[in-house]
Amino acid sequence: MKVLFFLILFWISFFKRFTQAISESETTLVSIQTVFNHGIRSPLHNYPNNPNDIWSRYSSSLGQLTDLGMKQMYDYGVFLRQKYPSLNSTYDRTRAWALATDHDRNLQSAQMVMTGLFQPNQNTIWIKNSNLTGFYPVPIHTAPVECDQIFHRHSPCPRFNEIQEEARMANVAKENASEGILWKMKCQSNIDLGYYDLWRLGDKALIDAAHGLSVDKYISEEMNRLMDVRNNNFYVSYISTLEQAQLISGALLNQIVSYFYRKISRTTQNELYLYGAFDYYLSGLQRLMSTTSKFTQPNFGAAFIFELRKDSNGNHFVQTLWKDNAFNESITFNPVNVLGCEIMCPVDKFRSLVSPYLVTSFDEICKQKKLTVTSTTSTTTTTTTTTGSTGSKVTTTTTLRMA
Repeated sequence: MKVLFFLILFWISFFKRFTQAISESETTLVSIQTVFNHGIRSPLHNYPNNPNDIWSRYSSSLGQLTDLGMKQMYDYGVFLRQKYPSLNSTYDRTRAWALATDHDRNLQSAQMVMTGLFQPNQNTIWIKNSNLTGFYPVPIHTAPVECDQIFHRHSPCPRFNEIQEEARMANVAKENASEGILWKMKCQSNIDLGYYDLWRLGDKALIDAAHGLSVDKYISEEMNRLMDVRNNNFYVSYISTLEQAQLISGALLNQIVSYFYRKISRTTQNELYLYGAFDYYLSGLQRLMSTTSKFTQPNFGAAFIFELRKDSNGNHFVQTLWKDNAFNESITFNPVNVLGCEIMCPVDKFRSLVSPYLVTSFDEICKQKKLTVTSTTSTTTTTTTTTGSTGSKVTTTTTLRMA
């Protein structure tokens, strides 16, 4: 009887050990990956009767990272250094890697993050000029848009255009409900606007306010409604279905998962991987990983951190962190659950949960008429895509902004 009693105690202890969620304090950090939206930029469009002349210096090249945006991303690099003091103190190409889309504001944002993260020490000061002793040049890797194998949004993809067109057709009711504010904004701004152009006014207002500039009264009075329209535009255009989100961020998610296993198998020494991207790549990850049920367009500088951690038994876990604070707020990351997995998600379970959404051949899935994406949530299993309403390829679409 005593033997049976102790066997029961043993199995209870064994079962609890492998079913109870492990805490961060029971693990050590192995590596991190962070995906971030660029910092605050100048407006993407010129505006008639613009009272803020500050933007005139950007008129020849709109959408550039501003001084405020540079400082914002530099601060993120400093934050990473403080949060992860175990990272190599100086830049080493075998330990850190930065990748950005081939767009100025993303490349500059990645540069500023790396500058804040890797300060030169006495052995790496490369110039005696006192104005530059705090700066160490770190390479940022990129690929031309047409060759990029991770960031595919601007690659030709007939299936994505088709889904976007279908989503807009399904959104007609919201378009019709916004006719009043659309008419008002067209009259006041002297700009020929459509529903999917309204975001431009809210976007400019946010940027003006961030830089301490005046915001036109007719815009500030309707700011809440403009933000609602902006978020709806964003959702419909990029992440209305899992298939759409997969076409946006599936290749990036595959890169993140692949790197975990390269690190575990010791085929890479890298302890840090940075990805300078656009907001829709972040939202695509949110949608695929089901980290939120309320989708809004991410703020400038929003970011994911993926921590690969290991416990004393050699088991690996992924902890996913998210921040979306405004530029003038303290940087705060919060842990999020990925597809219902515990915060400290076993790496094999993480891979299994996201595996339906991983993209290894973007060109192939873009050619498909219908791509079936099955939900892996614990509550339901659903197919979320449909075939085209006309049965033919949609070859034209209005291209929205790069965020």
